[in-house]
Amino acid sequence: MTDPSLIDHGRQVPSDSPPVSDVALRGVAPALAQQVTLLTDDNGVRMLALAHHVPVIGRIGIVIRARLEGVMAAVHPVLDQRIAAGFPVEPQGHVACEAFQLAGED
Repeated sequence: MTDPSLIDHGRQVPSDSPPVSDVALRGVAPALAQQVTLLTDDNGVRMLALAHHVPVIGRIGIVIRARLEGVMAAVHPVLDQRIAAGFPVEPQGHVACEAFQLAGED
């Protein structure tokens, strides 16, 4: 069970942040309390976490980290598979290009 005061604290974000559901707040609250990295691709949740100085990483970040740590040989094939499966990233867009650059595959 999440401490209700943490959820209330999580609601205190800049007014220009996208709205975040109570369910998302319940997910962010433990990361806020423990100051651990939060895994999310949801922009509203990401902004909420960052507003509270909680580190955030998304699916692409996990793939980049795996590549940099030698767990996988390349980001390109993994990202191509995700895009083919419906992952909402443009193959030649900014996010994909930045991922390839960060992974040393540009």
